Amino acid sequence: MARLSLLLVLVLGALLAVVLVIVDGAGSSEGRSRTRPVGEPGVESRALRVLHTWDAQRARAYARGDGAALSELYTDRSRTGAADRAVLHGYTRRGLRVRGMTTQVLSVVVLTDLPRRIVLRVTEVLLQAAVVDRRGKPWALPHDQPSTRQVVLVRPGDRWLVAETYPAD
Repeated sequence: MARLSLLLVLVLGALLAVVLVIVDGAGSSEGRSRTRPVGEPGVESRALRVLHTWDAQRARAYARGDGAALSELYTDRSRTGAADRAVLHGYTRRGLRVRGMTTQVLSVVVLTDLPRRIVLRVTEVLLQAAVVDRRGKPWALPHDQPSTRQVVLVRPGDRWLVAETYPAD
């Protein structure tokens, strides 16, 4: 039980770090280098839509224990993605699933907003999540604390991907 609690604390920290990175952008930037002013209407709402959509896709991958679906949310060389996959694998090899992952964005500052690249400074907190074992018994994860990260999102194709997350300065 103590080992499971420690694992859950470590996993929760890794999960929170991963949530904050969304990267997209391997396509041509020709004609797309204009940065929209952060104060321009719609910039924050577009960035939040991207972030919320990504968070929901990640929560579904965790709930299903689907490493392939999780991998599709990150760029190929994302260290953050590799860490997230390792956390998910730690759960699945023990027959555990993470259910009910709900992340609350407390603040977001759009640092860069290009058609295929968004950089955000995000403060968020994991509100709830439970680990469910093979018998269906839920184990609550420890309460999370808000954390702030810089998140890079790129869009090389038709979806936003996470490249990396970085501690906010």
